[in-house]
Amino acid sequence: KVWEQFKRVILVHGVRHNTDLTYQDSIHATAALFKQFTYIPLVTREHPEHGLRGRVTDLIDSGELQAHCKMNQLPDNSHFMICGNPQMVKDTTQLLLAQGFTRHRRAGSG
Repeated sequence: KVWEQFKRVILVHGVRHNTDLTYQDSIHATAALFKQFTYIPLVTREHPEHGLRGRVTDLIDSGELQAHCKMNQLPDNSHFMICGNPQMVKDTTQLLLAQGFTRHRRAGSG
């Protein structure tokens, strides 16, 4: 269903070390099945083999993540699902709110 609902699905997977990038077989199998799926690993403490180095908040704020996805900016109708370290979730949420995105509510989309 998600593949019919969204034109692009981008999984940004942030970790400290390359060895922390888990579920690679499943992620690559998904990418092979669905052309609109893009996987971007982010590694903070070393250079990734593929993907970007840095924190998700810094990469969004600088525009580097958007450029890597071949977007000038994040589309207004973007949806985000954020999970992980509570401080990262808070920081990313605040950054997206500051960029004009709104929280999704059952009563209305965000």
